[in-house]
Amino acid sequence: MVKRIEITIPDGREDEVIRAIDATPTGCAVIAGQGCCVVKFRCKDKHVRKVIMQLEKIGIGVTWGIVDVLALQMTKPRFPSRQVALSGEVVEEEKKRRAFTIKDRQV
Repeated sequence: MVKRIEITIPDGREDEVIRAIDATPTGCAVIAGQGCCVVKFRCKDKHVRKVIMQLEKIGIGVTWGIVDVLALQMTKPRFPSRQVALSGEVVEEEKKRRAFTIKDRQV
């Protein structure tokens, strides 16, 4: 299952959040408001604990900021099973896998 992690932090600290989780997550969005911003992204269940621990190391959710973890009923397009390579190689591999899955269902 996929979760949405939303982190409410003071303005200007979104780069710290991105660095804390080691990479730009899939579907990451930064929404700025008056004096604060929200960093939102999707994450598989098995990675949530690691993300929370990384955030806690820099004090998010402990001394500053708010971390919300929400269960998603559905997400479109489907959450990728592997990280997408910049070259598009993994994208092509995923398309082939989906094509085989569809053909298998039709048999």
